[in-house]
Amino acid sequence: MTKVVNGGSDDAAAAASSRRRKRAKHPLEQFTTIVPPLTISFVTALKGARAQLERASRGKDAYFNDDGFAVGLAFVLAVLRQERAFDSLHWFDSVREHFA
Repeated sequence: MTKVVNGGSDDAAAAASSRRRKRAKHPLEQFTTIVPPLTISFVTALKGARAQLERASRGKDAYFNDDGFAVGLAFVLAVLRQERAFDSLHWFDSVREHFA
Protein backbone atom coordinates (compact mmCIF):
# COMPACT_ATOMS: atom_id res chain seq x y z
CA MET A 1 0.00 0.00 0.00
CA THR A 2 1.42 3.37 -0.94
CA LYS A 3 0.51 6.71 0.51
CA VAL A 4 -0.07 9.67 -1.76
CA VAL A 5 1.85 12.75 -0.66
CA ASN A 6 1.66 15.99 -2.66
CA GLY A 7 0.40 14.18 -5.75
CA GLY A 8 3.19 11.55 -5.75
CA SER A 9 3.77 8.17 -4.13
CA ASP A 10 5.58 7.82 -0.84
CA ASP A 11 9.16 6.88 -1.75
CA ALA A 12 9.93 5.49 1.71
CA ALA A 13 7.07 2.98 1.52
CA ALA A 14 8.09 1.92 -1.97
CA ALA A 15 11.70 1.46 -0.88
CA ALA A 16 10.66 -0.61 2.16
CA SER A 17 8.46 -2.80 -0.01
CA SER A 18 11.31 -3.32 -2.44
CA ARG A 19 13.67 -4.33 0.40
CA ARG A 20 11.15 -6.86 1.72
CA ARG A 21 10.86 -8.48 -1.71
CA LYS A 22 14.64 -8.73 -2.03
CA ARG A 23 14.91 -10.41 1.39
CA ALA A 24 12.15 -12.91 0.59
CA LYS A 25 13.70 -16.30 0.02
CA HIS A 26 12.72 -19.01 -2.38
CA PRO A 27 10.39 -21.49 -0.65
CA LEU A 28 12.73 -24.42 -1.38
CA GLU A 29 15.94 -22.65 -0.40
CA GLN A 30 16.08 -24.56 2.89
CA PHE A 31 14.85 -27.89 1.46
CA THR A 32 17.79 -29.75 2.99
CA THR A 33 16.49 -29.04 6.49
CA ILE A 34 13.38 -31.16 5.92
CA VAL A 35 15.25 -34.13 4.44
CA PRO A 36 16.01 -35.85 7.80
CA PRO A 37 12.38 -35.88 9.02
CA LEU A 38 11.20 -36.93 5.54
CA THR A 39 13.69 -39.79 5.57
CA ILE A 40 12.57 -40.96 9.01
CA SER A 41 8.94 -40.88 7.88
CA PHE A 42 9.80 -42.82 4.73
CA VAL A 43 11.73 -45.50 6.61
CA THR A 44 8.86 -45.89 9.09
CA ALA A 45 6.35 -46.32 6.25
CA LEU A 46 8.72 -48.70 4.45
CA LYS A 47 9.05 -50.93 7.51
CA GLY A 48 5.27 -51.04 7.88
CA ALA A 49 4.79 -51.94 4.22
CA ARG A 50 7.41 -54.67 4.43
CA ALA A 51 5.77 -56.18 7.52
CA GLN A 52 2.40 -56.11 5.79
CA LEU A 53 3.87 -57.87 2.75
CA GLU A 54 5.41 -60.55 4.97
CA ARG A 55 2.04 -61.16 6.65
CA ALA A 56 0.26 -61.33 3.31
CA SER A 57 2.79 -63.65 1.61
CA ARG A 58 2.89 -66.22 4.48
CA GLY A 59 5.88 -68.25 3.39
CA LYS A 60 5.57 -67.58 -0.33
CA ASP A 61 8.38 -65.87 -2.18
CA ALA A 62 7.87 -62.15 -2.16
CA TYR A 63 10.16 -59.31 -3.08
CA PHE A 64 9.91 -55.79 -1.79
CA ASN A 65 11.77 -52.92 -3.38
CA ASP A 66 11.14 -49.21 -3.08
CA ASP A 67 13.96 -46.96 -4.20
CA GLY A 68 11.73 -44.19 -5.53
CA PHE A 69 12.19 -42.00 -2.49
CA ALA A 70 15.98 -42.12 -2.59
CA VAL A 71 16.11 -41.47 -6.33
CA GLY A 72 13.56 -38.67 -6.06
CA LEU A 73 15.42 -37.08 -3.17
CA ALA A 74 18.71 -37.20 -5.08
CA PHE A 75 16.98 -35.65 -8.11
CA VAL A 76 15.44 -32.79 -6.13
CA LEU A 77 18.73 -32.03 -4.38
CA ALA A 78 20.49 -31.98 -7.76
CA VAL A 79 17.89 -29.74 -9.39
CA LEU A 80 17.99 -27.31 -6.48
CA ARG A 81 21.80 -27.54 -6.39
CA GLN A 82 21.73 -28.33 -2.69
CA GLU A 83 23.91 -31.44 -2.61
CA ARG A 84 26.68 -29.65 -0.70
CA ALA A 85 24.23 -28.15 1.78
CA PHE A 86 22.78 -31.61 2.37
CA ASP A 87 26.22 -33.17 2.73
CA SER A 88 27.11 -30.53 5.31
CA LEU A 89 24.36 -31.93 7.56
CA HIS A 90 26.32 -35.22 7.83
CA TRP A 91 22.93 -36.94 8.05
CA PHE A 92 24.03 -40.39 6.90
CA ASP A 93 27.12 -40.34 9.14
CA SER A 94 24.92 -39.47 12.10
CA VAL A 95 22.43 -42.24 11.31
CA ARG A 96 25.20 -44.79 10.89
CA GLU A 97 26.74 -43.76 14.19
CA HIS A 98 23.39 -43.84 16.00
CA PHE A 99 22.26 -47.25 14.72
CA ALA A 100 25.64 -49.02 14.54
